[in-house]
Amino acid sequence: MDARWIALVLFALLAGLGGSFIFSYVIYQPQIASLRAELDELQGQIAELRSASSGFSTLLELRSELDELKSTLLNLNSILVGLNCTLQRLLSGEPYARFERLEIISIYAETAVTGWEIVISVMNTGLVDAIIDNILLNGRIYTQYTTHNIIVKSLPTVIRIGEVKTIEITITPGNKEPFVPGVSVEVRLHSASHQEYPKTITLP
Repeated sequence: MDARWIALVLFALLAGLGGSFIFSYVIYQPQIASLRAELDELQGQIAELRSASSGFSTLLELRSELDELKSTLLNLNSILVGLNCTLQRLLSGEPYARFERLEIISIYAETAVTGWEIVISVMNTGLVDAIIDNILLNGRIYTQYTTHNIIVKSLPTVIRIGEVKTIEITITPGNKEPFVPGVSVEVRLHSASHQEYPKTITLP
């Protein structure tokens, strides 16, 4: 008799546990499914963010490459324009001596112990070698200034066809015009064939 009661009690306990499990499963299953759906959605958003971040980085790299290509194309266009002008002069029968063409591809000024250093890069895009024999600053030959000591290295300078040369100008500091901090200076390269190539900079 005791064994039967024990069996009945165990059966009742097992039935109760099973019923509770089934009841809990039925009640919480929708919530579990909802949490799983939200988790899947979050994972999808994370994947999209990663993809967007990668795409943004790719766009930045592409933009940088496009800027470099644009700069190269601008330089190439400048050279092609020069060659086109030269060709037109050839076809028009102009004297060969006038086929000189120089291009100032960069110019900058920086402060130095001795005052200012102006550095100029010049490219010969013409069909003949060119000679830079003088420098004019604000319309005057640099040796005509008495308020400042101005030194130009490597004059005269021969620039071969397609060659790039650097010209350095040193201006000692002074408290008088025209060379003071913040002032604009026109730098004009004068060639032996009496051509001039100007560029304006600001002294720092």
